[in-house]
Amino acid sequence: MDISYTYALVTNALSNARNIESLIRQKQLDLQLQDIHRQYQPVGGNRINATLTRQQMLHEIERLIIDRDSTISQAIDAAIVIVTAELANNVEPLFSVGSMALGNIISFIDAYRLKVTISFPTMLKISQLSSQLMLKGVEYFDLKNKVDRFRSY
Repeated sequence: MDISYTYALVTNALSNARNIESLIRQKQLDLQLQDIHRQYQPVGGNRINATLTRQQMLHEIERLIIDRDSTISQAIDAAIVIVTAELANNVEPLFSVGSMALGNIISFIDAYRLKVTISFPTMLKISQLSSQLMLKGVEYFDLKNKVDRFRSY
């Protein structure tokens, strides 16, 4: 697979995840505003409608979080494909596009302070890659640290 195409998949997935995160934050703000409004609303029929709307918003936020996490998992998968291809071609870790892709994903997660749930198949790939890098030597230490960072999410 072409590394530049796969790297484009990583950047597109991160862009999509960023857009989804913006939607999540907007929905959370709307939810907070609705809660403030509901506090000062008299008891009655409108309060029941507000409760139903709140439940719908919570459900939509949960769905968006799942979509965001799935998109981030796709980005990680693509980055792992790049790293695996580079390992097979003995690319110097200093010039690794895969390392740069993993670093971009880590920066995205850290910048937004996300609590990400990475998919199980992706976690398996992360574990396999970490084990593979452990056998490679000291020059792959930085790349291995980046891969291992995903275990903490």
